[in-house]
Amino acid sequence: LILAALINSSPLLNEVECLLATAKKYIGIREQGGNNRGPVVDVIIKSGGGTPGQAWCSYMMMFLWKQCNVPHKGTNGMAMSWAKKERLVPARKAVRATDIFTVYNRALGRIGHVGMVYRVFPEETFFTSFEGNVNMRGDRESVGSGAKCLMREYKVVNGIYRWTK
Repeated sequence: LILAALINSSPLLNEVECLLATAKKYIGIREQGGNNRGPVVDVIIKSGGGTPGQAWCSYMMMFLWKQCNVPHKGTNGMAMSWAKKERLVPARKAVRATDIFTVYNRALGRIGHVGMVYRVFPEETFFTSFEGNVNMRGDRESVGSGAKCLMREYKVVNGIYRWTK
């Protein structure tokens, strides 16, 4: 059933609605049989031109964008490929659902994770995210990684970018 859903995306009114609805279908996908592996995870990685076993947060975003026919030129398996200066959202109050956020990874010395803003709470210091390759603490590359919605504080992200109309 899940693999069938990977192939069939339902047409929706616009990019934002499609991305949110498609992300919702994948909440709960988990790695199986090893780090960055599993039947669905492998399909997601391969759809972006990657090799199963690679970190897949960026591949998850690419997969969603492809399912909804949303252009994402210049992105690849690296989270930092989504951080384009010309797409930077200038202020927190302008953030909306389906914007992309990046997280700097001190150990890597670079942007090491990417996810999508799923829901905005305008008066709060946090938002709900949709992410692939993440555990419930918000860490990447760990046991129990999957596709989840988390509560993320704005202070944890190093940039938010608009990839939809």
